[in-house]
Amino acid sequence: MNRTSLDFLDKMFTKVATEDLRVLVVNQTMHQPLTSDRDNVRVVNSREFGLSKSRNLAIKHAIGDICLIADDDVEYLSSMPEIILQAYQRLPEAAAITFQIKTNDGKAYRNYNLRSEALKQKRQILNVSSIEVSFKLKAIKGHDILFNEMFGLGSNYVLGEECLFLNEVLSVGEKAFYVPKQIVKHSFERSTQRLDTRRLVINKAAVYQLIYPKTYKVHIAKLCFFFLRKRKITLGQAFDTYKVASKEVR
Repeated sequence: MNRTSLDFLDKMFTKVATEDLRVLVVNQTMHQPLTSDRDNVRVVNSREFGLSKSRNLAIKHAIGDICLIADDDVEYLSSMPEIILQAYQRLPEAAAITFQIKTNDGKAYRNYNLRSEALKQKRQILNVSSIEVSFKLKAIKGHDILFNEMFGLGSNYVLGEECLFLNEVLSVGEKAFYVPKQIVKHSFERSTQRLDTRRLVINKAAVYQLIYPKTYKVHIAKLCFFFLRKRKITLGQAFDTYKVASKEVR
């Protein structure tokens, strides 16, 4: 948002040669538009705000076979291009492949406890972060798959847009995979850390209703019980939060 130069790209790609990469920057701003003087970097300026709107604009203007979702505060590892290309060569049936994030202190960004490489069960995509996600552009555009603009930073619900995106991939019969290799570095801070427990449950409840339309209330109850057991909320707050969250999305 509100970028006036492309200098931030140099920090993102300090370890990766960008000559063979096509970079698309979606700059959301009401002020001076961003321009590019780099042959492999294109810029789309938008006066609309919201993370999912930015992602959808990127899909619309993307070119190339394989796309990788980026944020402007990440740093790509030197092995990133090779890891992604090898993964799609080994898994030619994949419409999307997710990878891993490394924190700035060298640790795994989260507990990657997936045992199956094929992402077939919906619970396997619930905790995916957008900067872990890559996809084949032709497959995504062929099914008109986009990010749900009710979800993501700057929208009604600040989380869940990634798993809803992957859920769409699986729902149309395409295949998604997980490759346990790190491609990008990011600080451990998460947007959900700024949410209080009640808002976090409500945001997740909205995701559950779309992914589990028949059993979403069970998943909300489990989440409330989890926070109750962690002593993040009281018993009374758990019942109240469940009641509110169950009616959140219609």
